[in-house]
Amino acid sequence: MRAPSQPNCAATSTTAGVDNGTRARRTVVVATQTRTPYVVLLRATNWELLVFDEADAPAATPALAPADGAEPRRGRNDRVLITGVTGYVGGRLAGVLADGRRPVRVLVRGDASRAAGRSWSDAVEVAVGDVGDAESLAAAFRDVDVAYYLIHSMHADESLVDREVKQAAQFAEMAEAAGVRRIVYLGGLGEESSRLSEHLRSRHETGHALASTGVPVVELRAGVIVGSGSLSFEIIRALAERLPVMLFPKWTHNRIQPIGIADVLSYLTAARDRPDPVSGHEIVEIGGASVETFGGMVQKYAAARGLKRLTI
Repeated sequence: MRAPSQPNCAATSTTAGVDNGTRARRTVVVATQTRTPYVVLLRATNWELLVFDEADAPAATPALAPADGAEPRRGRNDRVLITGVTGYVGGRLAGVLADGRRPVRVLVRGDASRAAGRSWSDAVEVAVGDVGDAESLAAAFRDVDVAYYLIHSMHADESLVDREVKQAAQFAEMAEAAGVRRIVYLGGLGEESSRLSEHLRSRHETGHALASTGVPVVELRAGVIVGSGSLSFEIIRALAERLPVMLFPKWTHNRIQPIGIADVLSYLTAARDRPDPVSGHEIVEIGGASVETFGGMVQKYAAARGLKRLTI
């Protein structure tokens, strides 16, 4: 799979305190688009979303890009570990990073066959284990320079949130013991406040747990990730394609800042190659150029497809 081009974007930086008493550098990145987002194109039998104009994209994202002419800085080992590869983002990222520049190891639960049949299967090393199992983590971290933590649950009950935070803390501790140089985590976009949903609060607390040791963490916070095959996009497509009349519940009017999967992969890749040392916990908030509602995205999809839909 070809590495995605870098999106046009603008960035601002602030420093904010986090719950564990440390200071986190927060960068807000907005991926700007030269074409209207959510334009639907028919490619083979799958509907895809056009998220930005690659012809106008600069060479790298300002917030995470290496300096001109700089080679990516690496630790004593240059292996990359990716967790969550059976998920949407993790599977796509494995395809991008398995480009021969660095050895890639993926961590899967249960059986190595879970990684079989992918376009990148023969280009990566498969480690079988679980983030909750210290022994298997120790083996997975061997000779790893950068580790991607792309694991989270869509459920938000208190016991599960607590378990996810404990697993993230153990992941960070094992990474520190193995000499891992950096952890890259994909979290959820949202302000630190008491009004956060349980799910989003879990995402933020997981980021803080990963940053609880001496291993520097780059936390990319994204909202709705849009692309064919993503849960959010498939829900939008199913609603618009199947329902001529749609009754939108209250939550569909909440504001969101969606971002395309190609942009997300660009930021994840840039976080790996960034040569400057990342100190502590760096939060990078990534989002598309427009603020939407979920209901509005359904309506835009229907309009792009030429579907007449009544919404209530």
